[in-house]
Amino acid sequence: MAIVIQTLIRYLILALTLIAGLFLVLSIARQDWMREEITIQYSYFENYFQAIKNLTATFVPAYAKTVANFIDSIPNGASASIMAHFGLKQTCLMSKWDGFRNPVQLALPKIQWCFKNDLFTNPKKYNLGDNVSMEMIEDEAKALSNAYICMVIALICVAIAIMVIVIKAFKWPVQCLLGTVVICLCACVCVCAALGLVHGSFKFKDDFNKAKRAFTYYSNPRQGSYGNSYNGDSSRNRRDDGSTGYSGHYTTPGPVTGYQPAEQEYNPAGAGQMGQFSNTIGMLVAAGQKDMINMIKHIELKESIGSPLTLAGLGIGLLLVVILLSIVEYFMLKKGSASEIKYQNVTLT
Repeated sequence: MAIVIQTLIRYLILALTLIAGLFLVLSIARQDWMREEITIQYSYFENYFQAIKNLTATFVPAYAKTVANFIDSIPNGASASIMAHFGLKQTCLMSKWDGFRNPVQLALPKIQWCFKNDLFTNPKKYNLGDNVSMEMIEDEAKALSNAYICMVIALICVAIAIMVIVIKAFKWPVQCLLGTVVICLCACVCVCAALGLVHGSFKFKDDFNKAKRAFTYYSNPRQGSYGNSYNGDSSRNRRDDGSTGYSGHYTTPGPVTGYQPAEQEYNPAGAGQMGQFSNTIGMLVAAGQKDMINMIKHIELKESIGSPLTLAGLGIGLLLVVILLSIVEYFMLKKGSASEIKYQNVTLT
């Protein structure tokens, strides 16, 4: 019975080591070692698109119905996602559209652009010039390169462990068992180091949140000069009558209401229509600014390690099981049950 158990343990150790190596290979090949994703909801720009619909109805009536049908067909839950997937050797930028009704959903393109990570660490290789700064994500690219080296070392350790496991069946069983334990531990450490390098080096979310907090602060009309200069409570804001201000410091008409009708009657012929067009464009720009500020305030950046975390974790788990079984077999050998057992076919009855 002891011979059967020991033989099964040896076959199980070999099989689990092979499967662990396969998981590590798959994790290296995966592109989403770090995923960055920003999702923009259509509802943030609903007012802006309604302004476009009104502008088209006023000045291009021939296309008003087509534009209106297109805009009205967009559900409030529609969204556009901009994603960056960082792999150990290359980075891919992608766009994704969700929640749009057909046929619009079918017509929206899914764009993907991939390039090697040395674009960030060695931009001169791609003739980008000395003026192009890649410092923002250079550290992240270096972390991915170091993680790749760690994963290659882990694979080498797994390959050596497989050879030691095979040799164990023919010679030096105790020494090979101890070697298997040490080599598998080294492989686990290398995989953990790779995952830690990637997870600890990416700071996009922190930087994004800092920038958003700064934008939220300065976009408040009660704060600095980046505030809304039309809706704030500052005494320097333009008055709604479109006048030049108390000291004549305004030189252009207000973007919301523009000139009063009493002022328009003194304009040359056709100036009224041009003024209406200018005011409509002003309203469109104002709506876009307001929606953009609202969108930036509520947007979130999602950052996470993707499938390699699961695959590498499974590889580590199997290697730990190999270590445990090797320890069990070691004690069985030390007990003197059968130190010369070879790999053999066992028939269970």
